[in-house]
Amino acid sequence: MVVFFDLGKVILDFDHGLITRRLARKSRVPEKRIHDVIFGGNLESLYDRGMVSSQDFYHEVVDSLYIKMPFEEFRDIWTRIFTANEDVCNVIKALKNPCKLILLSNTNEMHFEYALAEFEILHAFDDYVLSYQVGERKPHPKIYIAALDRAGCPARECVYIDDMEEYVSAASQLGLRGVVFRDAQHLRGDLRALNVCE
Repeated sequence: MVVFFDLGKVILDFDHGLITRRLARKSRVPEKRIHDVIFGGNLESLYDRGMVSSQDFYHEVVDSLYIKMPFEEFRDIWTRIFTANEDVCNVIKALKNPCKLILLSNTNEMHFEYALAEFEILHAFDDYVLSYQVGERKPHPKIYIAALDRAGCPARECVYIDDMEEYVSAASQLGLRGVVFRDAQHLRGDLRALNVCE
């Protein structure tokens, strides 16, 4: 049995507003415009798909917002937005021995490197399938196919957990058994219903 977990809003909560508020203190550009520059167009998608490097992403953001700051300061602003869902972490720990665990996430290089360094629970995973390494984000079939290749077993023997119903539906179309995440209590019940026991 292989269990795929999404990262954001499942294992780690996050707040993009922390980024825009911190950058607004450094820029004369209004916070809404900052949000639009980073999250409203293609820039974040390109970064999540590995189409631009971390350095290029940094330069594009600070240049667009007329900000002067070193890369290290920008990286801290960009990455320090996460908190762990401890109840979900406990579910992961309980699944570790009976199941193979794979992280399947739309994420970027700076976010993942920070999360891996800061949150020990990510080291419980046997493998990571990440959009910036695969070159596509969920719900594109390519990332799910890459995940199944890493799993090394048929899709019917895999369970995929994500807070986004659209992404779970896309995984289900490829034969994975999907769980839409609501909270840890419901997750435990959904896993028991699929005979995936902690």
